Amino acid sequence: GAPRRRRARESRRRHRSRTPESDFAIAMLAGAPGTAAAAAAASVIALEGGEHALAWGVALYVICAATWTLADAVGARLVFRGKLPSVPWRPNLMFNVYATPRRNLLDRVSRRMAAANDGNDATTKHRRRAFATVVGNCPFAHLGGAALARAALDRQPVKSPLYRAFEAFAGVGIFTAEGDDWAAKRSEVLGAFASAGLEPLAAASTRASAGLTAEIDAQLAAAAGGKETRRRSTVDDAEKGEGGGGKGRAAGRGLEVDMLPRLQRATLRATFEYLAGVDLPTAAAADGDGELGGGLDAAVVGDASPRRRRPAGVWEDEYLAAATDLRRLIPARARSVWMLSDWAYALSPVGRLERARIREARRLPELALRAAVPGSPLDHLRRGPAHGGAHRRGRGGSGIFGRFWRAAIDRWTGLGSRDALLDEATTLLFAGHDTQSATLSWALLRLAGDPVAQRELRASLAADPEDSFESRPGPAWWRTSAGAPVLEACLRETLRLHPVAPFVARKLTSGVLASEGGESGGDSLTLPAGCAAGVWLHAVHRDPAVWVDPDSFDPSRWLVRSDSIDSSKKGSNVRGSDVVRVRFKGAGFMPFATGPRSCVGQHLAWVYMRVVLAGLVRAYEVRLAEGEGESDALTPSVGFTVTPANAARVRLVPTGGELDE
Repeated sequence: GAPRRRRARESRRRHRSRTPESDFAIAMLAGAPGTAAAAAAASVIALEGGEHALAWGVALYVICAATWTLADAVGARLVFRGKLPSVPWRPNLMFNVYATPRRNLLDRVSRRMAAANDGNDATTKHRRRAFATVVGNCPFAHLGGAALARAALDRQPVKSPLYRAFEAFAGVGIFTAEGDDWAAKRSEVLGAFASAGLEPLAAASTRASAGLTAEIDAQLAAAAGGKETRRRSTVDDAEKGEGGGGKGRAAGRGLEVDMLPRLQRATLRATFEYLAGVDLPTAAAADGDGELGGGLDAAVVGDASPRRRRPAGVWEDEYLAAATDLRRLIPARARSVWMLSDWAYALSPVGRLERARIREARRLPELALRAAVPGSPLDHLRRGPAHGGAHRRGRGGSGIFGRFWRAAIDRWTGLGSRDALLDEATTLLFAGHDTQSATLSWALLRLAGDPVAQRELRASLAADPEDSFESRPGPAWWRTSAGAPVLEACLRETLRLHPVAPFVARKLTSGVLASEGGESGGDSLTLPAGCAAGVWLHAVHRDPAVWVDPDSFDPSRWLVRSDSIDSSKKGSNVRGSDVVRVRFKGAGFMPFATGPRSCVGQHLAWVYMRVVLAGLVRAYEVRLAEGEGESDALTPSVGFTVTPANAARVRLVPTGGELDE
């Protein structure tokens, strides 16, 4: 018995002993900000310091972490105290996908901006279109004034960690990349677009517009019982390269259609064709025959053996269904408690759904890379150093623990190896199809609610029936804003009222001093380095200090007449031949954001939207759906982008058919 008791006492004394290794591990654990470092310290303690050292180390870590978090949270709340009204951050408890998106989000933000600007909040004596929240321990300034927004976005290229929820989908593309990696990729993407030029995009856009018109004409013909008529169709003229009319279908009072899904499909086709240099049906057929090879690492998409033939429509259906869910899922997670833990989110039902949708949404970009022909933008990126070679793979983590953490998440979530080129193709395809189709949907709804503006636009596109719009002298009309001023004004006014990405955020790396100047009762505001700035473009574009009658759809505010320098006010009576140019956009207009992280493909978006909207307005008169008021039609569905909640349901009547008044 005595020897046994002696050995037990020695064992307990040995486990209670504090070795130099355990002291170092305890200190490491107390100050470790990262999960990987904490796990390493706990392992050292368990092996070297015994159970008691482990217990003391864990307790010390919990105390230090709680104290650090509490101190940061208190400090964050003091950053904007007395400067901006404070709104509590209430994260969503998202356990399933919201069936109906929060339609009133933009209205609630606008009301808060207006209340802050009117000085109705008792917590601050200043009046600015802004308010503050504290997200975790990060002070977050929400900005709705034009001057404040521009100051916060200029010279601020850092997004991380504000867009962490997008990394599983966008990977290391330019949307989420940072630092030198982002700069190199942005330069390479711009070079790819410049190398390809705008002509292939204009051609793809014309084909997409013609296909959309043909599809609608077929439905009109079925609704009319096969009655055929002749109407002026400049889309057909463009396809044939001549000025003659094309066949159309009259359907009496027209046909009610959901334009959003049709525009999404047409835009996806045009974007795919421009990026890959080949249309989707051709790529799908070649892929099924095993004719497509390179473009991706074998570890990412496997070999180039023949695959089961899938029609182009199947590819489109799968991608659009996945993209629609992701448009709601990703931003919903960013506003929920799931941002606190990647692992917990991955275990949740919505986390599993997101992983499945990401895998589905990345198959079409994989096809685009396999099909990309020499000279296409994707082929240019494939050969560039920022997307190929040594930079081809990886997630951009810093240090051994960062790389280990990201690789572990990729393996555990089932997303496989990440490829920089595939991430870029995914980013460009999604951004290209989603934003442009949403803008065109809003444009059709706005024109349907304003018949006068619609008639003026149609008249400006075909003022002389004998003069083909596409054959006008000078640069191609779709290339610049000067080619079709009224068309440009309608698109700009649509983007002003309905910026498709309503919210952009930056992590400030340096202090920002913003002077509101002309804003009513405003003064300067300093946003300190380290805080986050979120710009609500929906509110910026309705800033009464910049815009006259900001809530009204008034394309004439963008037009300058031959006998007037200023036509920015409502009722300027701009008509056809009076227009000489489009007004300068001004500092308060930023639908594609501004600063170094502004949209890299905005010049491409303008080309596509000009071509498609012109084709639709010349082919059809657009009216609101039966029994639906304008306010109902303009209800938004807010996700990553903002789309019409009614799927842009309108009534289309051929311009050459019999129109009822």
